[in-house]
Amino acid sequence: MAHGNEINGKRYFWLKLDRHFFNNARIKKLRRLAGGDTYTIIYLKLLLLSIEFNGLLIYEGIEETFEKEMALKLEEDEENVVVTINYLKIQGLLEERDGDGFLPEAASSIGSETKSNVYKKARKALVGNIPTQIQPPSNQIPTDIEIEEDIDKEKEIEVCADESAAHTAKRFRKPTLEEVAAYCKERNNNVDPQRFIDFYESKGWKVGKTPMKDWKACIRTWEKDDKSPPKKGASASKYDRREDD
Repeated sequence: MAHGNEINGKRYFWLKLDRHFFNNARIKKLRRLAGGDTYTIIYLKLLLLSIEFNGLLIYEGIEETFEKEMALKLEEDEENVVVTINYLKIQGLLEERDGDGFLPEAASSIGSETKSNVYKKARKALVGNIPTQIQPPSNQIPTDIEIEEDIDKEKEIEVCADESAAHTAKRFRKPTLEEVAAYCKERNNNVDPQRFIDFYESKGWKVGKTPMKDWKACIRTWEKDDKSPPKKGASASKYDRREDD
C-alpha cells in the first residue's frame, strides 16, 4: 500500500488487481520472455509507483531519460526497465503523455481512503458490536500512538465482556434426572432422584424463597434429614433450608 499526504494527515492508496491478472494474455506473453518474471515485477512496481497520481508516472528530469529515471525510482536494472517499458508501450499498457508515462490499468484500479477512515474501520473490525466511549474528536486525526493505545483499551473491553459471559454461564442450571441419579449413586444414599426432581420442579427450583444455587448441596441436605421428601400434606419446611456448603 502506498500513501501520500493531505492537509489534515495521511491518505492511504491501494491497487486492486483483477484476480485473473496473471491469466491475461499480455501478462502471460511478458512472463514467457527471457527474464519475464523480472519484467512482470517491474510492471507491478510501476503500477504501485503511479497510484498516488491516478496512474501517471511523473518524469521529474532527475535522469537523462524517462526510462533511466524509472529505473532509479524502482531501484531496478536500467536495461530491464527499458525492455519492460518498450513492451508495455507495444501492448498498450503504457502511454506517453507530455514526457510522463500513463498506465491505463492503474487508473481504473486505484482506491484511496483517509487515515481517519482506515482507523475507524480497524476499530470496528476489532471490537465488533462492543460499545465503547473511545472516540477521537471529529476534527482531529489520531496519531499512530493514539491508535495503539485505543486498540489496547478495546482489547481490555473484550476481555471484560468475555469474563462477564463466563460468569453468566456459571448461573444455576437445573439438573436432569440422570445427573441426580448419578450423584445419588455416587453418594450411596437413599434419596429418590425422581421425587427429588418432582419436588423442586413444583417449587420452581427454590429453597424457601431463594433461588437454588447448588442442587448437589440440596441432595446432601436430604441425606441429613429423613432421607425422603415429605408426604402429601405434610410440612415441607425442613426441605426449604438453605443449601449446605
